[in-house]
Amino acid sequence: MSAFDESLHSMAAPGEVAKMLRSSGTRGILAPRTRRWTSFVIEPGRPSKRLVDSSSGWLAHYTYAGDHGWALVLYHSRKVVLRYDRSWDPPPVRAGRLRCTESVRDLLERMGLSNAARTRLEGILTAGQPMAQPYDRAHEVGSLLGWSRFEDFSFRHAVRKSHWCEECRVGSLSSDECAVCATSEASSSTEEDAKPLRAGKAFEVARALLEAVHRAGAFVLRDGRDAVPEAMVENFLRRLGDGERREMSGADLAEWLIDQEAVEDVYADDATLAGVFASTNRDAHEPI
Repeated sequence: MSAFDESLHSMAAPGEVAKMLRSSGTRGILAPRTRRWTSFVIEPGRPSKRLVDSSSGWLAHYTYAGDHGWALVLYHSRKVVLRYDRSWDPPPVRAGRLRCTESVRDLLERMGLSNAARTRLEGILTAGQPMAQPYDRAHEVGSLLGWSRFEDFSFRHAVRKSHWCEECRVGSLSSDECAVCATSEASSSTEEDAKPLRAGKAFEVARALLEAVHRAGAFVLRDGRDAVPEAMVENFLRRLGDGERREMSGADLAEWLIDQEAVEDVYADDATLAGVFASTNRDAHEPI
C-alpha cells in the first residue's frame, strides 16, 4: 500500500493552534514545536474553511502519497498564497504545477527563511523540468521549512500513539504530557517568579530596541497595534537575563518573537534580525 502523509504546520504557538482547532470544531494532534513551527494533524486531513479562517499568520498543508505524488498549500492571513503539486502516477514524472500570488523568492523571504533554504526551495518549486528523485524532493521541502514532523505523519498514524488532554481538547504525540499545557505552565511559572521590570534604564532601552526592530518591518503585532506592549518588553528583559546579557543572535531573537502572544507574524530572517539588534543595541546609551 502506498505511504500517505498529510499534515498541517503553523507558525503559531501550540496554545494558539489549540484555539484554532477548538474554534473550528476540529479534532487534532500536535507534534513537539520547533523554533518556528507547530506541526499537527487533523481529522479529516484536509483543513476546513473554518479552520483556515481561525488561523493567523502562516499555515501550511502538506500531502505526500508515495505512489502518486505530493502537494503543498501555503496560507497567509487566511488566504492561499501558494499551491504546488507534483505527480508521478501514471509515469513519467512530470514537472510540478505552481500557482503563487507573488514571486516565490519574495514569499519565502517574507517567511523569514535563511538564504540557503530560500534558494534551495525556490529551485525545487520553480523547476521547469521534471527532477530526478522526486520522492526525496518532497521530504526535503519539509526539512528546509523546518517542520518537526511530516514523514510518516497523518491523523490515522498519530492517533494510535498520542496523549489526549481533556482540558485543552487536543492530542499530543507525547505519551504522557500535553504540549499545550506544558507550554502554558512554563509561561505561568516565568510570570509568577519574575520581578517587576518596568522601572529603570534597562526597560527603556529594551523597549526602544524592540520598537526599532518593529519599525524595520521584522515582525507584525496582533490587532494592528503600533506600540510594543509593556508585557512584551518585560518578557524580553527576562529572556536577556534582566539585562546581564549584551548580545543575542538573530536565531534566538526570531525564536523569542515567534513565541510572543502579541506577535502575529515574523518576516525577517535570522541575519536581518541579528543586524538590527546589534546596531540598535550599539547605539543605545546603556546597551542591554
